[in-house]
Amino acid sequence: MGKIKEAGTGRMKESRMNMDKLSQPELLTLFSILEGELEARDLVIEALRAQQRDAFVQERYGRYDLSDPFLALQRDGEAAGAGPGERAGPAACPNPWPC
Repeated sequence: MGKIKEAGTGRMKESRMNMDKLSQPELLTLFSILEGELEARDLVIEALRAQQRDAFVQERYGRYDLSDPFLALQRDGEAAGAGPGERAGPAACPNPWPC
């Protein structure tokens, strides 16, 4: 249901579409409009999530250069509690080949 302003009175009048009496072309037009509205809503939601994700990454990793894998390893070591030049913990397997 929608509200339409009556001409000359300034009052709002409720309008109702009679869905039972719509022709097939009218229904197709209505459905295509509704589909466009849903796609627009999905795009807005996706954009807001991307913004939030970018803000989170910048907040958490802003001081690091994310393009350098060695700095990423250093960051992960710091997050694990190891100091500079120390290992975060014992290796799961000293030799990776037989494991």
